[in-house]
Amino acid sequence: TLTLVAILFMLVVIGAVFNALDKTDVLVYMVESIRHNYGHKRYLLLFLLPLAFMFLGTTSGMSEEVIPIVPVAVILSYGLGWDALIGLGFSVLAAGLGFMAGVVNPFNVGIAQSIVGVPMFSGIGIRILTFVLCYVILMAFMFPYAKMLDKKPQRSPVYKEDLKRKENFDFENRPFVYDAGKSKALKFFAGCMIAIVFFAVLSIFLQGAYIPALGSFKLADYILYITVVIYIIGGVVACVYSGLKGKALAKEMLKGALTLLPVTGMVLIASSVRYIIEAGHVMDTILYYTINAAKGQNPAVLILIIYLVVLIFELFITSGSAKAFLLMPMIGAICSQLGINPQVAVLAFTFGDGIVNVFMPTNATLLLTLGLTTVTYPKWFRWAGPILLTVFGMTIGILMLAQFVIFA
Repeated sequence: TLTLVAILFMLVVIGAVFNALDKTDVLVYMVESIRHNYGHKRYLLLFLLPLAFMFLGTTSGMSEEVIPIVPVAVILSYGLGWDALIGLGFSVLAAGLGFMAGVVNPFNVGIAQSIVGVPMFSGIGIRILTFVLCYVILMAFMFPYAKMLDKKPQRSPVYKEDLKRKENFDFENRPFVYDAGKSKALKFFAGCMIAIVFFAVLSIFLQGAYIPALGSFKLADYILYITVVIYIIGGVVACVYSGLKGKALAKEMLKGALTLLPVTGMVLIASSVRYIIEAGHVMDTILYYTINAAKGQNPAVLILIIYLVVLIFELFITSGSAKAFLLMPMIGAICSQLGINPQVAVLAFTFGDGIVNVFMPTNATLLLTLGLTTVTYPKWFRWAGPILLTVFGMTIGILMLAQFVIFA
C-alpha cells in the first residue's frame, strides 16, 4: 500500500539523516553547547535532557539512532559530575520510554492504528498522559540518584570504571568554541522536527478527507509523504550548514540508509507472512479457536493476555513495524469480536512493543549501546529494572483506564 511504502521510505531516510548529522559532529556540538550554557544549572539540565530525548522517541521513533549520541551523553554526564548511568538514563532510557508512549510515533502507533482501521494518531490524549507519567517516573528515580552521587559518588555501580574513563577528559579547562554553521544547522533541524510534529497532529483531523484528483488517496496519506520530505530537507540542509556537502554527504547518507535496510526487510517479510496466513485462511482458524477460548473472559484479562503476547514476540521480532504488520490484524479482529476498543488494542501493542526495548538481553541494539560505555548488562538490569517495573505497572493501569473509562 501507499502507506507501507511511505513508512518504509521514512525508515531509510531517518537512518540516512542521523548518520550524516553524526559525521558532521552537529550532535556533539549540541551537547557541548548545552553544557556550556546550562552547566551552572545542572539540575535544570537533568530535567530538560530526558524530556528532549523522550520527545524525539515519541515523535520520530528515535531508537537505534540514539546509539551515536550515547558516548556524548555519557561524557556530558561526566562533565556535570555524575556517572555513565545518568547519561544512559537521559538518552537511551528516555528515548525508549518516549518511543513506548508513542504520542505521534509512526512506527508503532501509526502502523497499528492503520491496520485496525482507526484514524492514524487518534486517541492522542491517553498517549500524552502515558508520556507525562513516564517522564514523572523516570525523574522520580533519576533525580534522587543524582543527588546521592553528589554526596557519595562511590555508591555508583560503575564508580571505579568511570574513574578510569574520566581521566581522558579535562572538563574544567575545556573551552567551548562557537560555530555559526553548526548553530544554524541545529536551529534548522529543530524547526523541521517541530514541523513534522505539526503535520502529524494535522493528519488526525484529515483522516476522512480525500484529494478529488487522486481518487481514494487520502490527505492523511499525502501528509505522511510530506513528513518524509521534511526529514530529507532538514537533514541535508543541516549537513550543508555544517560543511558536509556533495559526494561526501551522499556517501554518509547512503551508509546510514543501508543500516536500516534490514529493518525494512523484516517489515516486508512480516507482510508476506501476513499475506500467506490470510490467503491460506490460517488466520481464520486461529481466530476461531482464540475467540472461543476467550469467550466469557473478563476484558481486563484479555487485554493483559494481548500485552503478554506482544512482550513474548519482542524476543523474536524486535522491529515494532514488523510486529505490527504480523500481529495487529489478528489482535484487531479478536478485539472487535470480544468488545475491546481498537484504541485499547493499539495501546496494548504499543506498550508491549516498547517497554522492553531498553531492557531485553536479546536486543542487539541495547548490548551495542552498553558496549560503548562502562556499564555492563547486569549493572544496567539492576539500575534500570525498578524504573521499568514501575512503568510496567503504570501501563497496566493506563490500559484498564482506557478500556473501562475513556473508551468505554
